[in-house]
Amino acid sequence: VKFVGEIRGRLKYRFLSGAELVIVPSIWEMLSLTVLETMAQGKIVIASDSYGNPYIIDDKKNGFIYRHGDLASLKKLVLDILADKRKFEYIGKNARTKIRKSYRWEKVTELVEKAYYDSLFLR
Repeated sequence: VKFVGEIRGRLKYRFLSGAELVIVPSIWEMLSLTVLETMAQGKIVIASDSYGNPYIIDDKKNGFIYRHGDLASLKKLVLDILADKRKFEYIGKNARTKIRKSYRWEKVTELVEKAYYDSLFLR
């Protein structure tokens, strides 16, 4: 286990490429770039149930959600994954697929444009 704190740029992707899994224990996070970047790399992400994380991660399909503060369940989840990594390989693959389908710039741009359009004409 390494607690690396904040890392940026290319170094961030080097860390991600070597990670077996990434834990995002945020208390407050609307749209976690860490979650998105981890999933885009095809890595397993375990994130707290804070705000936006459950909207990005489909629990047990393309990542894992745990109840913030429930360290016992987090510990069990981490140990289960590390004990049988092959069993959970599909999680990383599904994560990467979701990001490619749902978070491409074209798709995000389309959603932002729709939100602006709706806010202008639904007043």
